[in-house]
Amino acid sequence: MFEVRGSSALQQEVVVEVPQGGQEHRSRRPVRRKASKRGLTGQRKAVIMLCIFAVSAMAAVVLVLMANLNTNYRILSQQKRELSSLEAQVEQLASETEGAAVVAATEEQAAELGLYKAGKDQVVYISLDDTDSGRVLAEDDSNVGIHAFFNKVKAIAEYFY
Repeated sequence: MFEVRGSSALQQEVVVEVPQGGQEHRSRRPVRRKASKRGLTGQRKAVIMLCIFAVSAMAAVVLVLMANLNTNYRILSQQKRELSSLEAQVEQLASETEGAAVVAATEEQAAELGLYKAGKDQVVYISLDDTDSGRVLAEDDSNVGIHAFFNKVKAIAEYFY
């Protein structure tokens, strides 16, 4: 039978007992130990699994928050487009209202002065003093062909409006 003494893993004293009346033999030689299996204990496995679960839960929360942020961004973009459309409508209605107010004010002033709007079948003559003058504008290239026709129609429509 033998016994191992010493604290150093590399140098240990080995005592061998000889049963046949012999003396104990002491020798100093390194003893090789079997490599112990270093597996994970139950607590270490639990801690690792808990860390993996925590990281997975955080990743899931981040994904949910990103999806929510993306949805909110799309809703905000749509509402901005609607707002700009409504602002354009408000601006158009304001200019129409202002134009109608100017027309109404002009018609009021004309009525006070005894003026009236000429009918479609009426011919209105105006007399100019010697101090009044007019000038004929040169026709541009857009008053040729079909453009000339549409410009004349437009002028007639503006006259009767």
